[in-house]
Amino acid sequence: MSSTIAMRALKKVVDPVRLNKLIVSAYRLCGFMILTMILLGLGAYLSANVFYFVSDGWIEPTIVSPTDERVLKLHSQLEQESAARDKLARDRLDMKERLQHERRTLVMEEGFQASLVLALKADLAGHSAELGKLRGLVSQYDATRDEILRSSQAYSGLSRERMAELHAARLIDQDALVNGSFQLSQIAHSNLTLSEKKVDLDARIVVLQRKVASLGVAAGTAATDEVGRARELSYEVLQIRHEFEKSVVAAERARAGIGTLEENVKATEATLDRYERLIKSIEEDAYLTAVDKSLDVAFVPYENLDRAAGGVPLYGCRLSFVWCKRVGQVTKVLGGEVQGKHPIRSQGLRGQMVQIQLGEGGWARRAVLHLGRAPLLF
Repeated sequence: MSSTIAMRALKKVVDPVRLNKLIVSAYRLCGFMILTMILLGLGAYLSANVFYFVSDGWIEPTIVSPTDERVLKLHSQLEQESAARDKLARDRLDMKERLQHERRTLVMEEGFQASLVLALKADLAGHSAELGKLRGLVSQYDATRDEILRSSQAYSGLSRERMAELHAARLIDQDALVNGSFQLSQIAHSNLTLSEKKVDLDARIVVLQRKVASLGVAAGTAATDEVGRARELSYEVLQIRHEFEKSVVAAERARAGIGTLEENVKATEATLDRYERLIKSIEEDAYLTAVDKSLDVAFVPYENLDRAAGGVPLYGCRLSFVWCKRVGQVTKVLGGEVQGKHPIRSQGLRGQMVQIQLGEGGWARRAVLHLGRAPLLF
């Protein structure tokens, strides 16, 4: 009985028609709100695409720390390339020292060869002059010796006969005869000495002739074949010639070494230039500037780089590209090309990094900042 009364009271309170109207109104309100949100999202998406299509002032900030993998990799690569460059520089210095040594050796050997040839020619001229004088002296000596011998023989024969006659006539005693014989023997000894002198002169002439011939061959003035040269060379001149040929070989070796070392130095310098350019490009890389401390940097595509000069103010927006304020400035443009992505499209972009200075650290974690002014002036 009581439940029946309750059901009747509930039917009076809840009108089915009103309830259906309330449900339809709520459904419509939810649909309108959902449609509004979809339209707002679509509008925001289209607005963002249009904005970034025409905007040339956006940059992407980031914080680079010393422990960043890219920083560590670049630092390691810089150390390796610097060590290789330093080793190559030491090798170049060593090659230059060896090159100077080879050049000094070549100059010394060529100077020795020139001086040796001059000395040989001077000795050749001196011995040739001496040989000519000796030959002239021999002619005079032969004539004088023949005359002395004839006079000595005539005097000895006449004196021997004269002393024999005087001794036979008892005009001289035995002692005078012995003294005369002794004088005659002295004359004979003098004649023998003259013959010995002639032999000595002939021997000196032979020696000088051989020296002149040897020096002529050694100095390159004798036109004989190799067999003739070997026969004419004396032991002393053979030693001189051996030293000369050793000097020629050393000079040729030094000359070849100079050519090789010069080529090696040129190749080493070209390699060093490549190392220098590589190291410079690594040192100018934006990430390497954070090797000592954390650094606020930003990626700037080449299309926006003209506006990213040092001192240009930076603006950050609370909501996409509205509700913006100044948050810092660009410090300097860093060298080296880097790769980045578009803020809303998965499109790879090429550009450079800039160092930035921000008043609040949180702005470095924003997706984008804007160069020069607020995007919509508020």
